[in-house]
Amino acid sequence: MSSRVHVAATVLALLQASLAGFVEDLAVEDTWLNQLTDCSFAAVTNWTCGLPCEKVKELPARMIATNEKEKTMALTARKSATECLVVFRGSKNIYNALEDATFFPKALPGCDGCKVHSGFHNAWKTLEVDVNGHLSQLGCQNSTVSVVGHSLGAAMAALAAYDLAAPRSAAALAPAKWRIGRVYTYGQPRVGNRQFASAFDARRAALNFSYYRVVDYRDLVPHLPLADMLWEGWTHTGEEVYYHATALGEFTTCALANDTRCSAQWEVFQTISHTCDHCSYLGMNPCHCGATAPDCHEPHRR
Repeated sequence: MSSRVHVAATVLALLQASLAGFVEDLAVEDTWLNQLTDCSFAAVTNWTCGLPCEKVKELPARMIATNEKEKTMALTARKSATECLVVFRGSKNIYNALEDATFFPKALPGCDGCKVHSGFHNAWKTLEVDVNGHLSQLGCQNSTVSVVGHSLGAAMAALAAYDLAAPRSAAALAPAKWRIGRVYTYGQPRVGNRQFASAFDARRAALNFSYYRVVDYRDLVPHLPLADMLWEGWTHTGEEVYYHATALGEFTTCALANDTRCSAQWEVFQTISHTCDHCSYLGMNPCHCGATAPDCHEPHRR
């Protein structure tokens, strides 16, 4: 197959995967789940986390993976008879993580030319064994798996989805490890280079799952790392759902990361004074356990 035909086939498959469209009701639930992961381990385990537990239908079976050294956490749960769910906790120190020495790119084994953000990748790897084990224990083999995260959790969700959707073996036509149904991320930074984005898109096209990357107004984090930082060509993958106001229904969907109808309309310097947007998704607050309002409303109201 020629490269041109391959690209055309990939684009067609991605369009087919997106026919269902972005479902805002799912995004609302995800936002409360993102907030829930900021609550204490005991509160989530016992479903006594107050507001987010009231907003989300109790998950009938759930398990939590943590790494105390890296302060990472993932909630894995059975949502229904046909769907399992993995939610990665975000970080209040996402800016520090982006600036950390572990920012430097690392080669991704088994993916020709692919490089990913080493800090984000290492964070996912601290939970990978437990997440796979929990999916098995919850009997998710014959269910779809939804993968969700905000901030650092969004970066981990993207990298996790790529690995969870990988073939189980090197055998031709080997099935994927898990049947990914959807990936919704919120305030996601760039996680890899152009080769990784292409590899992710090819895997997503082959397995026909949806991936929506939600961005709130002038949130700085989705603009980082800078596209040409260290000459790596950091590139987003997934369709963007851009909220041009802090309110439900105020969004535009863009298939290309450089579409100036979405967050690409802003230069990074135009986002620096809008850091409150990072905790203001869909008119809610994905960051702080029990928060009843977003950190700010955008555009700023007088």
